[in-house]
Amino acid sequence: MNKIKLKIKIEHLRVVIEDYYEAKTQLAQTAAGKVIGSILQELMIKLERKLISKRGEGKEFSMTLKYHEAYSLAIIAHEQMRFAAGEFEINVYRLLTQQIEKQL
Repeated sequence: MNKIKLKIKIEHLRVVIEDYYEAKTQLAQTAAGKVIGSILQELMIKLERKLISKRGEGKEFSMTLKYHEAYSLAIIAHEQMRFAAGEFEINVYRLLTQQIEKQL
């Protein structure tokens, strides 16, 4: 299975997790939307664990995602850009989608 490598900062990871739980983006109630939602639930647990383990470190770190996790994250990040509250959030999602799309 293909792996996708991301470089992400703690504050960017925090934005992704917080926005996911604020549910700014509603996934379609189709089979594909339900699959992505299911993948994202598991992925958010993985991201929360990473956030806790890297707490206190301010620098960028690397993490590896499975192909389907990265694909689902790219979809939600692309959607979140439309609802982003500010320029910082837009940049977080733009950087994330660019990294993922280069490797998909």
